[in-house]
Amino acid sequence: MHSFLLSSEHDLANFLKEKKFEKVFIICGKKSYVNSGAKRILSRYLINKITKYYYKCSPYPEISELKKIIVCLRKFSPDLVMAVGGGSVLDYAKMANVIEITKNLDKKIVNYSYPIKKKLTELIAIPTTAGSGAEVTSNAVIYIDKIKYSLESEIIKPDYFFLIPKLVIKATKKIKSSEVLMQSLKQ
Repeated sequence: MHSFLLSSEHDLANFLKEKKFEKVFIICGKKSYVNSGAKRILSRYLINKITKYYYKCSPYPEISELKKIIVCLRKFSPDLVMAVGGGSVLDYAKMANVIEITKNLDKKIVNYSYPIKKKLTELIAIPTTAGSGAEVTSNAVIYIDKIKYSLESEIIKPDYFFLIPKLVIKATKKIKSSEVLMQSLKQ
């Protein structure tokens, strides 16, 4: 497991160029992807890549949507998953990258008995909100029948994360209220 704190658009561009990813699956919120500036920034660096976007619908990670994401992800078979957004987007990506659709998936998660064994591929987390920490944590949350459950495993952690302050600048004051981010935005 390896993570790097890369905090500029240039660092992300270099990373994508060096790693030579060919197929990139991007999980994001449709409005936040545009409003944060992520679409404008990333479109330059993904131009020669085969990309597939999944725009999340639910404001909170729900099991029915997670299943849709997993099916799309497995069908596309990327060599990189990129999560660009807030905590829900990041949690969806973290779970979809390690969970396969199995019989009684909901029940296994509810009973904390889902075996997480390996990642589908490498995962990059790029938060567009402040404060959740989902880009570096080894857990993710999912709602099943309106009840919140947590999946925990070191393997869930993203391989890389990029904290790019300019992606949070256009966010609401509430979203930008994280002290750590506010300090970096002032620099």
